[in-house]
Amino acid sequence: MSKQSTQRTKKPETKRIYKGNQTFMHDLFKASVGTFLKNVSWKYGEPDIRKVEHCHWFHTFNSQGRPQKYTNVVGGHYHKIDWKVDEKGEMVATCGPALHKIVKKSRNGSKRKIEQHVQWDDFRENASDDEKIRDRHTHVMEYILSEEMDADSVRKLRNSHAGEIIAANEARQGGTFENDEVKMTGA
Repeated sequence: MSKQSTQRTKKPETKRIYKGNQTFMHDLFKASVGTFLKNVSWKYGEPDIRKVEHCHWFHTFNSQGRPQKYTNVVGGHYHKIDWKVDEKGEMVATCGPALHKIVKKSRNGSKRKIEQHVQWDDFRENASDDEKIRDRHTHVMEYILSEEMDADSVRKLRNSHAGEIIAANEARQGGTFENDEVKMTGA
């Protein structure tokens, strides 16, 4: 007579998303302190390049719950970030070279923003023909924390910042609001 296994297999717990309670995981990374090149010259083709220390932050999702691909902008540039969970279950992120957006005019005269690596033209006497100074620095990304977010907490966060944004706009406009029907002056 053989022994029968009486172990019961536990069914995996079903994760349901209820209306109004959608959740997602938000992860935060910090870029190590690095040095970027800053052109402080006013003359085109004659760059005056200075080294500036800085760091970036990267959120996997923004405050609206949308996935992100780039760090915050520091010194006019940002980095594309690729992140994943490795075989050990640890959060890992890799940082690409410095990028910035420039405005290009097309043949029909319309303008469009394009993303490119940070670089400057160098037309000084000692520079070779068509030489560019390029900033290709990257950062080592450090995982900081993760937190579970839901639609309600995101909405509350946005609403709490709305008052600050309105106050900042009023301060910038001198406390005056004007439209076709009403003119109001702040106290």
